[in-house]
Amino acid sequence: MGMGILPVFNKPGLDRWYTSDGKALAHDFPHLDELAEKLKIKKFSSFGDDRGVPDDFNGDPDDLDELLGEFDEWYEPMEAIEVFTQLASEILKSDPTESHLQYPDATAEDLLAIVRCLNAAEETGALFRLELL
Repeated sequence: MGMGILPVFNKPGLDRWYTSDGKALAHDFPHLDELAEKLKIKKFSSFGDDRGVPDDFNGDPDDLDELLGEFDEWYEPMEAIEVFTQLASEILKSDPTESHLQYPDATAEDLLAIVRCLNAAEETGALFRLELL
């Protein structure tokens, strides 16, 4: 595993409760979106930059950022709290051998860690987004 998915906030200090590297989330996020569809809730990836990569693009991530422009959307924590809690709950109660997730326990723990950060963000009126770092 290489890169991780981390919560980023529009106010400083709120990520101090998130101590994970987010690598399990980055690895398992396609399956989190599938699980969200099954649960009929908003996709995990919809809380980050989900703009599509042009079909003819063949460059590095910096070139893509230049092509698409800066991503500057922020999201209200409350909806994500509900989505991430439901995803974690479903993962924890599911049989790991039937899961498509490679790291079910770590993924559920990461989701719940983000929820803790989002609860603090909600109290302060901060907004957030998920970023691949």
